[in-house]
Formats: sequence, C-alpha cells, structure tokens
Amino acid sequence: MRELLSRASMYVATSKYEPFGLAPLEAALSRCAIVANDTPSFREVWEDAAFYFQSNDAGALQEALARLHGNRELRLTYANRAYERARQRYTAAGMVEEYMQLYRTLLERRAGAA
Repeated sequence: MRELLSRASMYVATSKYEPFGLAPLEAALSRCAIVANDTPSFREVWEDAAFYFQSNDAGALQEALARLHGNRELRLTYANRAYERARQRYTAAGMVEEYMQLYRTLLERRAGAA
C-alpha cells in the first residue's frame, strides 16, 4: 500500500461514516491530497487539511477530482496540509501521551472514590 500511495497525488475518502480511518492517514503521510466526503467525522479528523466534496454527491466528487487534478498548486497545497496535520496530530508519541493522560485520570477518579 505504501508503494501505491507514494506514486499517488490524491486519495479519495468516500466513506459515509469513518470514525478515524487509517488509510487516509497513510495517504496523508505519503503526501497525497485528501479528497473527502463532507461528513462530521472527516471534518473532525482533517479540519481544513482535506478538500471536501458535497456529502454523498457523485457529481460533486467528480468536480472536486477534476479541480484538484487540473490545478497542481492547489493539489500540492492540500497534500502538504494533510501531511502536516498527520505528522503533528497523529504520532505514536501523541497516542502514548493521550493514553497516559487517560490512565492518570482514571487512577485519580479511583483514588477519589476510595
């Protein structure tokens, strides 16, 4: 998959619901522009780092792909946004820190209840 993504310039995320999505993350880390279905879950994960098309609209998807395909600068802008967001927000160190914080919170609650 990594080899395929390294040769791609865009990744299309058409899921109606995807709470996170490892495939778009891998694409972002490969510097692909993320073209995403405009859903709350994709907005939460990618904010302004993805190029959205009107939710569940095939015509809007076609227009989004044509626009990015035809505009190298715009495509690179979104590829770089996705890469930076993935690199800054979704790291192993960040995941470990979030788990540690969760564990601390749970231990504090347990100690407070005792």
